[in-house]
Amino acid sequence: MSQQETYEFLKRNSNKWYSAEQISLELGHSTNAVRTNLMKLRRTEWIEFKDGVVGKKPYLYRYI
Repeated sequence: MSQQETYEFLKRNSNKWYSAEQISLELGHSTNAVRTNLMKLRRTEWIEFKDGVVGKKPYLYRYI
């Protein structure tokens, strides 16, 4: 799975916040692979993230 797939998914769906688990289900890849890609994308500042619901989803992501 490439970082580009994760980026393009968020760009296509920029109006909604997604957890890593939701993205992995949509793309059909492992949650760990998606989390790794999201961590790399966070460094580029191409995506926005925020704390999710306490105890459920640690972070939510979307395209800026």
